[in-house]
Amino acid sequence: MRPPFPHIITFVLFLLSMLYNPCVLSALQPCGYLICGLPREVEIQGTYAYVAAEGIFVIMDISDPLHPVPVSYFEPPGYAAYGVALQGDYAYLACNSGGLCVVDISDPNLPQQAGVTLQPTSAQSVAVDGNFAYVADGENGLRIIDISNPASPGQVGYQYLTGTARAVAVKDSTAFVADGDDGLRIIDVSTPSAPNEIAFHDTPGYAFDIALDGNFAYVADYQEGVAVFDLSSPASPSLTAYAYMGSGVYTLGVDVAGNYLYVAQDLHGLRIVDIANPSQPVLLGAYDTPGLAKAVRVNSSHAYVADYSRGLRVIDIDDKNNPAEAGNYSSPGSPQALEICGHYMYVVDLYTGLHVIDFADPTHPLEVYNYSGFLLGRDIAISGNRLYVATQLDGLLQFSITDPASPHLLASTGSSMQFSLLAVTQNLACAVTPWTTSTDLIFFDIPRLSYRGSYNTPVYPDSPRGLALENDWAYIADYDNLLILNITDPASPVIESTFPPVYDHVYNVDVKDGIAYLLESWGVFRVVDVSNPASPLALGQYATSSVGQTVQVYGDYAYIANMPYNFKIVDVRNKNAPAEIDFCNALGRPTDFRARGLYAGGTSEGAGIYVFDIVSYAPPTPTCTHTPTVTPTVTLSATASPESAAGILLGRKCLACPNPARQEMRFFFQLESPTTVRVLIYNIAGELASSLEAELDAGGNKSLVWNCEQMGPGIYFARIFFGGSEVEKLKVSVVK
Repeated sequence: MRPPFPHIITFVLFLLSMLYNPCVLSALQPCGYLICGLPREVEIQGTYAYVAAEGIFVIMDISDPLHPVPVSYFEPPGYAAYGVALQGDYAYLACNSGGLCVVDISDPNLPQQAGVTLQPTSAQSVAVDGNFAYVADGENGLRIIDISNPASPGQVGYQYLTGTARAVAVKDSTAFVADGDDGLRIIDVSTPSAPNEIAFHDTPGYAFDIALDGNFAYVADYQEGVAVFDLSSPASPSLTAYAYMGSGVYTLGVDVAGNYLYVAQDLHGLRIVDIANPSQPVLLGAYDTPGLAKAVRVNSSHAYVADYSRGLRVIDIDDKNNPAEAGNYSSPGSPQALEICGHYMYVVDLYTGLHVIDFADPTHPLEVYNYSGFLLGRDIAISGNRLYVATQLDGLLQFSITDPASPHLLASTGSSMQFSLLAVTQNLACAVTPWTTSTDLIFFDIPRLSYRGSYNTPVYPDSPRGLALENDWAYIADYDNLLILNITDPASPVIESTFPPVYDHVYNVDVKDGIAYLLESWGVFRVVDVSNPASPLALGQYATSSVGQTVQVYGDYAYIANMPYNFKIVDVRNKNAPAEIDFCNALGRPTDFRARGLYAGGTSEGAGIYVFDIVSYAPPTPTCTHTPTVTPTVTLSATASPESAAGILLGRKCLACPNPARQEMRFFFQLESPTTVRVLIYNIAGELASSLEAELDAGGNKSLVWNCEQMGPGIYFARIFFGGSEVEKLKVSVVK
């Protein structure tokens, strides 16, 4: 029988775990970060584009419009950046439930929060005029915020509206609001503390955005195109024309530059309209962007389109009849899963396909490849030099990663199959078909991708949410239970046993060496001995304090992507008492967390891709190799060298000098007794590159010389052992 109020019990367990297993306070920090996001709105100022990218605010250098480059990011309140307006040295962000945030952008490389007000509770868009910001607050109408002191913004006025305020523009002490179902609303704001609606005009569609030019307003009216209003008398607006874009075309954003109107049309990209005569708009050229065009801003001869899942697109508009893409910044906006092999991270995105991120320099991860030949990518796995992607529309795909920077598509099961989860061994792949009433799991031989068998799990519609394979067993987080499936014959899988969760549901599972690691309801992380699959045995558990999304065990640690906003590392060396030892808050919603070698990668929907240095946690054995090991010459020194003058260790047990080095590096030690000293040196991929070992006497500074002349340039990690005990980890560099 389940105990009452399980959330209260779990919270008590969490408090106890904090008392007995105190965690490091956010010592884990990303050493590199690839800015992603889902652009919803963009503003241009000088040579920078300021992008509200849903879960993140990104500043991009557009001095070369063909190659926009992100230079910094800012974490908005509530992890939401829906709209942005600029004035002077400040950006004003509409942060949905996070309110209005004022960001100091005087140094675009280092944006800093200046002030915030939580009064707008559904902030969609913002306009700034003088000392006031005007916030379209969704169903809550129009908010007027005093920003005369950017560090202390505060509401001074409010106007109730009957629709859903989606966008606002201000001119001559008058605010014009795109009010959703209720069209155009016009408010006198000459007295900000007492705004007064003076007119409205309902449009036939749904008013999403508004742009002003002279005496005219242009309203993006969703399925009805663009409504053109004459505002010669703001109290009596008149509808003068409609620029209809066609059936099934949805207009979301507008901007005006010169005699032209630029229209963001969701699935249909960018459209240019001649408005030299506003009462007779003429449709000119169009460019279909690859994503969902949400907004557009024009600067000189380029239009910048916030293309949501496909990033920021730069469109050359010199030829108004034939606009063409000039450049873009497109990276995963909705990453679902990742794998790491060597110094490459493979990320599968829901909308943008397969991305390859090179983190040879972990502080500056760089996307080197994108394959967009499939839709709705959901999961990814690697076996040898083959990479497998489970997609919801295009089946199971197999890539060669013999050249790890440039995957090559080898085979596919075809679009008739839909998959959401994937696990592989050396010769078998298991994929989960989502939301079906028929087969839940399908088995394939690899690398041939030939069908072997299938199995229906007991629970529907909550199909399997987690999957792991080890030896002849499949472990399935089937919501109500952990299922242990005998797959000795994949054509005839048989349930060996089931294992129930502590309270409600099993969300995810990973298995290593006969031990299963479960993520369950109410934030419970659980360790189960499955070495006897017929009789699983519960060991320890730990309350993570939040809902687990994915779990992967590597070495002695479990790496968890946790809802709503963090990554966690749990020490599982004591299977009966797992303990959280580190965490990192994330931007956006974490979707996956994987570790290999000396690095971990994290993906976060709507925000970015993280690279973590986990040298303190990484096991010595690499899981994937692409480069040969080089064994250098070892030179022993029984006495201190000239470089190791008195005091060089300064009380430390170990030191590397010179660091960085070109030809050789000397490791110094201070020993209290004679012992065997070992130095294991790993490259950035976690591969053992060199090893040094010698018996050294006590007293004074001893040293070993690493001949690194034949090593490739880059970062390495040295693990130093006295006897059988590790005493130090050092980060060292080789330069040429």
